Parts: sequence; C-alpha cells; structure tokens
Amino acid sequence: MFSVPTEPRPGQACDKIRMAKLDRHGPAGTVRPLFSEGRILASDPEMLEFVREHVRSVWALELLLLLRRDPDRCWEPADLVRELRASQSVVQDNLARFDRGGLVRRDDAGCYAFAPAGPLLAELCDRLEAAYRERPVAVINLIAKPASPLQGLADAFKFRGDGK
Repeated sequence: MFSVPTEPRPGQACDKIRMAKLDRHGPAGTVRPLFSEGRILASDPEMLEFVREHVRSVWALELLLLLRRDPDRCWEPADLVRELRASQSVVQDNLARFDRGGLVRRDDAGCYAFAPAGPLLAELCDRLEAAYRERPVAVINLIAKPASPLQGLADAFKFRGDGK
C-alpha cells in the first residue's frame, strides 16, 4: 500500500520560510534573523553610517561593487563609464568620494583599484555586497532614505539653480 500525500499542517510552510531566513552562523540553539521585518540591517549602526557616508546613490553602490569584484584590476575612469553605462561626472564624483573615504587607491596614471584603508572598511563592503545580493530593494531603500525626516522635508523644497 502507498500513502497519499496529505495537506501540510497549518504553519508548516511558514516554518520552512522562517528557517530559510535564519543566520546559520549564530551560536547553537539560537535563532537570529538576518533581516528585521524587511528593514535591511536595521540594527547595524556601522552599516547605516557607512552607507550614509560613502554610498549616496545606486550608481555609487554599483561602482563600488564593480571595483570590489576585481581588486587587482586598476580601472581607468573611461572604462568604468563604459562598464556601468554611467556619465563621466557620476563616475568621477564617486571615485573622488571613495578615494577620500579610503575605499579605493588612485595610482600615478590616474586609474583606480579597490583598496580599503582598513579591515573594517573591507568588512563593511563585504556585508554591503552580501546584503545587496540577498535584498537589493531593501539596500536601495536604505540608500534613498533621507538621514532624517527633517532633511527629507527640506530636500523636497530645494530650489534648483537652473531656473526650473
């Protein structure tokens, strides 16, 4: 005789989903979610500060991750523009910010390579890449979210300098 598959018990599917979201690297017997209610790294002030200081746009994020993928390669700015299909000014502005922030190094020929100034910056870049791979929309929302509600309100009333 064979057994007929039965309906899953109530909550069984939810249990599997919850288990998939658990961090397997925690101490034995502990349950620690990777993400808190869809808010990426909500309890990680280091990551929030890192994103606020260094990654001010999705263009900056994509540029940083491109440089990080091949740290031994020294990129000419024109190659980065072509690879990302971005504007020259977006690439140059973000490279300058990364250089000042200790995320890249610029050589004498004017090309850039991923070279975090310390292990904490390298770790934050690794964690940002992992978070973006797993939850891209949440990371984009983190980047786009104003630092404070008052800043968001003030930005909404900025006048553009081009007369529009």
